Amino acid sequence: MSPVINAVELPTRVSLSYVEQGDGLGVPVLLLPGLGDSWRSFEPVLHPLPESIRAFALTQRGHGDASHPSEGYRFHDFAAHVTAFMDALHLEAAVIAAHSASGFFAQRFAIDHPQRTLGLVFIGSPATLRGHPSVQQAWDSTISKLSRTSLAVRPFPRMSRGPRKVRQ
Repeated sequence: MSPVINAVELPTRVSLSYVEQGDGLGVPVLLLPGLGDSWRSFEPVLHPLPESIRAFALTQRGHGDASHPSEGYRFHDFAAHVTAFMDALHLEAAVIAAHSASGFFAQRFAIDHPQRTLGLVFIGSPATLRGHPSVQQAWDSTISKLSRTSLAVRPFPRMSRGPRKVRQ
């Protein structure tokens, strides 16, 4: 059975798409995909989850079917959307399971709202960037040299998941 895709509009007028499954009284678990992906990255794991888990697989702003505003792509912006999403769905607290860079958004959420964080699960996400020489090198050689105005992050383009045409 195909999941039903829902949408919620946050007070910031950003719309996030999501899929929900499980017992309404179950443990809420928010599944945050990595940058550039949507709720569909969790599609293969939704079906095997026990009914006792109330899973919410989100598509974050600037990705997939969610709103694509021109700004608001910093860690604290994404973390604030987790809070607003939980408020909109009347979730008091949840486990936050985050893939890749979303782990940093989940950490920001947990720091800002420890009482609403039942747990953190990192999937392919480092707990910190400290001690990663390649990250420091990338920062030193590129990002640190950009002006503040040129650092504006742009939304990811909507990507089709349909068949790709191959040039011959």
